Amino acid sequence: MNKNVILIGTVVFSLIAIGLTYFLWESIQKPIREAKFVADTEERVIARMKLIREAQKLYLTVKGKYADNFTDLIAFIKDEKLAIVNEKEIVIKGDEFKRQIDTIGYVAVRDSLLPKAKYPNFIIDSIAFIPNDQKATKDRFAMATATSRAATASFVNAKEGDKNKEENSLAGLLQHLEVKDVAPVNPARRRKGPEALPHLGFGSLTDLSLKGNWGE
Repeated sequence: MNKNVILIGTVVFSLIAIGLTYFLWESIQKPIREAKFVADTEERVIARMKLIREAQKLYLTVKGKYADNFTDLIAFIKDEKLAIVNEKEIVIKGDEFKRQIDTIGYVAVRDSLLPKAKYPNFIIDSIAFIPNDQKATKDRFAMATATSRAATASFVNAKEGDKNKEENSLAGLLQHLEVKDVAPVNPARRRKGPEALPHLGFGSLTDLSLKGNWGE
């Protein structure tokens, strides 16, 4: 047999062997890379939602309700300040005490929520967007709020017979917040049907909970 034919055959079979080896290696590595990408992205999505949750807690403390849109929430983070208070009990007489609360200073919401040591380059406006490096156009988190009437407050007010007081009592209103990732990278979260995983999110419009569904 011609040596050239043997050489050509050897080269061809070597290339085929290399191609098959690469195909096998890639078939193993591709799902590993995809799984890592999903895990890393979801970790960043959860971290972003935790920031939103903490910002909303501060908003509730200052405003008495949750922000129902990101424009108001972002403006709050950028511009508002939190009071630093000192609480102490003062003896009035015998066992009677009076709680005294003094404001001793203020701290910017952005400094409290996003300390520079931990978030040196964080862009506040980005808090509304779902982190996903694969998409040029960023999707926004879905955020919704609701209120409900505390059963005990309704009962007491109805008993007093003061309907206006019942309707206007802020103490009787329960605040609800829900935030969801509407553009999940995990195929199992985009799937339809009973086997689909829920979209990442936290809170509820019916229950008094800000718990995330990522296993916390």
